Amino acid sequence: MKSKEIELSKRTAVSHTIRKRKTASLPIRLITRKAELQGVILHFGCGKDQAGTGLLNAQSGVVVAMEYDPNYVDYPEVLEDQYDIVIANYVLNVLPPKERKKAIKQIRSCMKKKGVAYITVRSHKDTKICGKPEFDGVRTSIRTFQKGYTLKGFLTELRRYFKNAELFCGSESSRFIIAKVKI
Repeated sequence: MKSKEIELSKRTAVSHTIRKRKTASLPIRLITRKAELQGVILHFGCGKDQAGTGLLNAQSGVVVAMEYDPNYVDYPEVLEDQYDIVIANYVLNVLPPKERKKAIKQIRSCMKKKGVAYITVRSHKDTKICGKPEFDGVRTSIRTFQKGYTLKGFLTELRRYFKNAELFCGSESSRFIIAKVKI
Protein backbone atom coordinates (compact mmCIF):
# COMPACT_ATOMS: atom_id res chain seq x y z
CA MET A 1 0.00 0.00 0.00
CA LYS A 2 1.37 3.41 -0.99
CA SER A 3 1.74 6.09 1.64
CA LYS A 4 -0.39 9.21 1.73
CA GLU A 5 2.73 11.25 0.86
CA ILE A 6 3.53 9.20 -2.24
CA GLU A 7 -0.05 9.42 -3.50
CA LEU A 8 -0.09 13.21 -2.95
CA SER A 9 3.27 13.54 -4.68
CA LYS A 10 2.25 11.55 -7.75
CA ARG A 11 -1.12 13.33 -8.05
CA THR A 12 0.67 16.69 -7.93
CA ALA A 13 3.25 15.72 -10.55
CA VAL A 14 0.62 14.42 -12.96
CA SER A 15 -1.69 17.39 -12.38
CA HIS A 16 0.98 20.01 -13.02
CA THR A 17 2.46 18.53 -16.17
CA ILE A 18 -0.56 17.42 -18.17
CA ARG A 19 0.44 19.42 -21.24
CA LYS A 20 3.79 19.25 -22.96
CA ARG A 21 5.56 22.63 -22.73
CA LYS A 22 6.13 24.53 -25.97
CA THR A 23 8.86 26.72 -24.48
CA ALA A 24 11.39 26.14 -21.73
CA SER A 25 10.33 27.12 -18.23
CA LEU A 26 11.42 30.51 -16.89
CA PRO A 27 13.90 28.93 -14.41
CA ILE A 28 15.57 26.99 -17.26
CA ARG A 29 15.79 30.16 -19.35
CA LEU A 30 17.32 32.09 -16.41
CA ILE A 31 19.80 29.32 -15.63
CA THR A 32 20.95 29.09 -19.25
CA ARG A 33 21.44 32.87 -19.33
CA LYS A 34 23.19 33.34 -15.98
CA ALA A 35 25.01 30.08 -15.17
CA GLU A 36 28.17 28.68 -16.65
CA LEU A 37 26.89 25.39 -18.04
CA GLN A 38 29.64 22.94 -18.92
CA GLY A 39 29.58 19.16 -19.09
CA VAL A 40 26.84 16.60 -18.65
CA ILE A 41 23.53 17.78 -17.15
CA LEU A 42 20.70 15.88 -15.48
CA HIS A 43 17.30 17.56 -15.80
CA PHE A 44 15.83 15.99 -12.65
CA GLY A 45 12.03 15.92 -12.36
CA CYS A 46 11.65 17.32 -15.87
CA GLY A 47 8.00 16.33 -16.26
CA LYS A 48 7.05 17.21 -19.82
CA ASP A 49 9.60 20.03 -20.14
CA GLN A 50 11.42 18.60 -23.15
CA ALA A 51 11.69 22.18 -24.43
CA GLY A 52 13.83 22.94 -21.37
CA THR A 53 16.04 19.92 -22.00
CA GLY A 54 16.35 21.01 -25.64
CA LEU A 55 17.47 24.49 -24.55
CA LEU A 56 20.04 22.95 -22.19
CA ASN A 57 21.39 20.74 -25.00
CA ALA A 58 21.73 23.81 -27.24
CA GLN A 59 24.24 25.48 -24.85
CA SER A 60 27.80 25.51 -26.20
CA GLY A 61 29.51 23.91 -23.19
CA VAL A 62 26.92 21.20 -22.64
CA VAL A 63 27.86 17.68 -23.68
CA VAL A 64 24.38 16.25 -23.21
CA ALA A 65 21.38 16.89 -20.99
CA MET A 66 19.66 13.77 -19.65
CA GLU A 67 16.07 13.69 -18.37
CA TYR A 68 14.62 11.93 -15.37
CA ASP A 69 11.11 12.04 -13.93
CA PRO A 70 9.56 9.07 -12.11
CA ASN A 71 6.16 9.83 -13.69
CA TYR A 72 7.13 10.62 -17.29
CA VAL A 73 10.75 9.74 -18.07
CA ASP A 74 11.31 6.86 -15.69
CA TYR A 75 14.77 5.54 -16.45
CA PRO A 76 16.11 4.89 -12.94
CA GLU A 77 19.47 3.86 -14.38
CA VAL A 78 20.03 7.56 -15.12
CA LEU A 79 20.26 8.04 -11.34
CA GLU A 80 23.20 5.62 -11.15
CA ASP A 81 25.49 8.09 -12.96
CA GLN A 82 27.00 11.32 -11.69
CA TYR A 83 26.63 14.66 -13.45
CA ASP A 84 28.48 17.95 -13.65
CA ILE A 85 25.18 19.80 -13.21
CA VAL A 86 21.79 18.74 -11.87
CA ILE A 87 18.78 20.98 -12.48
CA ALA A 88 15.56 20.42 -10.51
CA ASN A 89 12.80 22.94 -11.12
CA TYR A 90 9.62 22.94 -9.04
CA VAL A 91 10.32 19.45 -7.72
CA LEU A 92 10.81 19.96 -3.99
CA ASN A 93 7.81 22.25 -3.50
CA VAL A 94 5.38 19.57 -4.76
CA LEU A 95 6.72 16.84 -2.47
CA PRO A 96 5.64 16.17 1.09
CA PRO A 97 8.53 15.93 3.61
CA LYS A 98 9.51 12.23 3.29
CA GLU A 99 9.42 12.25 -0.52
CA ARG A 100 11.23 15.61 -0.59
CA LYS A 101 14.04 14.25 1.57
CA LYS A 102 14.36 11.28 -0.79
CA ALA A 103 14.50 13.59 -3.84
CA ILE A 104 17.17 15.81 -2.24
CA LYS A 105 19.28 12.74 -1.50
CA GLN A 106 18.85 11.56 -5.11
CA ILE A 107 19.93 14.96 -6.43
CA ARG A 108 22.98 14.92 -4.16
CA SER A 109 23.97 11.38 -5.15
CA CYS A 110 23.79 12.31 -8.85
CA MET A 111 26.26 15.19 -8.46
CA LYS A 112 29.97 14.81 -9.15
CA LYS A 113 32.23 15.92 -6.27
CA LYS A 114 32.84 19.28 -7.92
CA GLY A 115 29.39 19.40 -9.49
CA VAL A 116 26.62 21.89 -8.87
CA ALA A 117 22.86 21.77 -8.73
CA TYR A 118 20.34 24.49 -9.46
CA ILE A 119 17.15 23.89 -7.53
CA THR A 120 14.00 25.98 -8.03
CA VAL A 121 11.00 26.11 -5.70
CA ARG A 122 7.88 28.20 -5.47
CA SER A 123 8.02 30.99 -2.93
CA HIS A 124 5.56 31.59 -0.12
CA LYS A 125 4.76 34.81 -2.00
CA ASP A 126 3.19 32.83 -4.86
CA THR A 127 -0.49 33.64 -4.38
CA LYS A 128 -1.54 30.50 -6.29
CA ILE A 129 -0.45 28.34 -3.34
CA CYS A 130 -3.55 27.93 -1.22
CA GLY A 131 -5.44 25.10 0.38
CA LYS A 132 -5.89 23.12 3.56
CA PRO A 133 -2.75 22.76 5.73
CA GLU A 134 -1.11 19.36 5.34
CA PHE A 135 2.36 18.27 6.46
CA ASP A 136 4.48 21.44 5.99
CA GLY A 137 2.49 22.76 3.02
CA VAL A 138 -1.09 22.63 1.78
CA ARG A 139 -3.40 20.23 0.00
CA THR A 140 -4.94 22.21 -2.83
CA SER A 141 -8.57 22.13 -3.97
CA ILE A 142 -7.58 19.61 -6.68
CA ARG A 143 -5.97 17.39 -3.98
CA THR A 144 -2.35 18.08 -4.87
CA PHE A 145 0.45 19.12 -2.50
CA GLN A 146 2.25 22.48 -2.56
CA LYS A 147 4.78 24.11 -0.27
CA GLY A 148 5.68 27.76 -0.54
CA TYR A 149 9.20 28.42 0.74
CA THR A 150 10.67 31.44 2.45
CA LEU A 151 14.18 32.20 1.21
CA LYS A 152 15.69 31.44 4.62
CA GLY A 153 13.67 28.22 5.02
CA PHE A 154 14.69 26.98 1.57
CA LEU A 155 18.41 27.61 2.09
CA THR A 156 18.26 26.12 5.60
CA GLU A 157 16.67 22.93 4.27
CA LEU A 158 19.26 22.61 1.50
CA ARG A 159 22.16 23.19 3.92
CA ARG A 160 21.16 20.04 5.79
CA TYR A 161 22.27 18.06 2.73
CA PHE A 162 24.76 20.27 0.89
CA LYS A 163 27.97 21.92 2.06
CA ASN A 164 27.19 25.09 0.16
CA ALA A 165 23.73 26.47 -0.69
CA GLU A 166 23.32 30.03 -1.89
CA LEU A 167 20.75 32.18 -3.63
CA PHE A 168 21.20 32.06 -7.41
CA CYS A 169 18.11 33.96 -8.52
CA GLY A 170 14.98 35.37 -6.91
CA SER A 171 14.30 37.15 -3.64
CA GLU A 172 12.05 37.04 -0.60
CA SER A 173 9.35 38.78 -2.65
CA SER A 174 9.67 36.65 -5.83
CA ARG A 175 7.19 33.96 -6.89
CA PHE A 176 10.07 31.49 -7.12
CA ILE A 177 13.57 31.01 -5.73
CA ILE A 178 16.56 29.36 -7.42
CA ALA A 179 19.42 28.09 -5.27
CA LYS A 180 22.85 26.95 -6.39
CA VAL A 181 24.24 24.10 -4.30
CA LYS A 182 27.53 22.21 -4.07
CA ILE A 183 28.44 19.06 -2.16
